[in-house]
Amino acid sequence: MLAAWGFERLAASAPLDDTAVANRVRDLRDRRSEVRVQAAQWLAVRGVREAVPQLLVALTDPDTLRPCRIAHAL
Repeated sequence: MLAAWGFERLAASAPLDDTAVANRVRDLRDRRSEVRVQAAQWLAVRGVREAVPQLLVALTDPDTLRPCRIAHAL
């Protein structure tokens, strides 16, 4: 029935695991910039709005080499 209505599969997936979200939020503070970017993308795809403050911190951190990619996640 969901396919008939045109819902994407991701939108109909099971609720997010709190541990997985916490791990990605923690990754936003990783010393490696690419890990930060991957975490931001993961959070964005899943629509984790509670991570916005942490995304902003990662965006403005001088050690983030690609802030534009984190900004895209916002």
